[in-house]
Amino acid sequence: MASNSTNALPPHVYNVGRADSTIAADNAALKCFNTYRRVSLEKGTFDEMPYVEIEGDNFQNSIADFAEFLRTTPIPRNYTGDFDPPVSAQDSDEPIRVITSA
Repeated sequence: MASNSTNALPPHVYNVGRADSTIAADNAALKCFNTYRRVSLEKGTFDEMPYVEIEGDNFQNSIADFAEFLRTTPIPRNYTGDFDPPVSAQDSDEPIRVITSA
């Protein structure tokens, strides 16, 4: 069983069948989606989405819009809160590395 060291659950609660790496990847994806909503849409986080944004096809449309944003926006690796590159990369003459698909 996974040690659950990367999630915020109390020690007596387990995500049965979920590896720590899966939980960490979910957290990274959620961070990216929340940043997208805050920066591009000026809306709250995934957990704060009102029902009207989730009902019917609205959530599918939101995910499609998010996918389009990811496809057309260069996002720096290890980005900071507003999809900005880390300070160390900003102060360097080196090119800023971006996230790419496999």
